[in-house]
Amino acid sequence: MKIPTLSTGDKLKILLADDSSLCLDRTREILDKHGFEGKVLTCMCGQDVLDIVEEHSPDIILLDLFLPDIYGIDVLRKIREVES
Repeated sequence: MKIPTLSTGDKLKILLADDSSLCLDRTREILDKHGFEGKVLTCMCGQDVLDIVEEHSPDIILLDLFLPDIYGIDVLRKIREVES
């Protein structure tokens, strides 16, 4: 699968949320390799996802559904409630 790359002026922000540091590290490496370096935010729990979404408004969220504090589906519901 080909991953699109960014040009220098692109400002796309990506949030990675996973309770596995290995998954976060590997996914970040792949994204960095394809031009997203410095544009990737990471966290390991649902409450941090909500805080980061409020503060940084990421364009894309890659979300683990089984986070330790809040299920990913519930995180999505809360984001949707806030954005409505």
